[in-house]
Amino acid sequence: MSKCERYRQWMHDAVDGDLASERVEQLDGHLASCSECRRQMFDLQALVSAASELPIGIEPKRDLWPEIEGRLVEVKTPRVSLAHVGLAVAAMVIIGVALSVLRTPESKPQFLVVTTHCHKSERHPSHLCRHPKPHFQLLIC
Repeated sequence: MSKCERYRQWMHDAVDGDLASERVEQLDGHLASCSECRRQMFDLQALVSAASELPIGIEPKRDLWPEIEGRLVEVKTPRVSLAHVGLAVAAMVIIGVALSVLRTPESKPQFLVVTTHCHKSERHPSHLCRHPKPHFQLLIC
């Protein structure tokens, strides 16, 4: 950042009265030697002065909202269906399996599909099975 850029940032705080006193002195010293920054400070002070003379509240001559509302374009957001979510999940699973198969040439992945049937009396690790249904697990080692 050039020297002038730093002082130009300080000008806004100085006009608002928010610049620290040691920086005000530095800014004043720079303005004494730099005509371009001095001109910009003068323009900024003139703008703030003119803005302070404006009335506090200005009522529009007419209601502008109907005209603005008429120009607005309705943007339709795409709807995501459950089928799209299911397809995305399936694609991620397929990509995950493919990446694990292709991970390194040295390591050959091994697949193991485990099928278990649980009966009412058998305990599963996470629950007690209440119906005899096959359970499948795909293990990638």
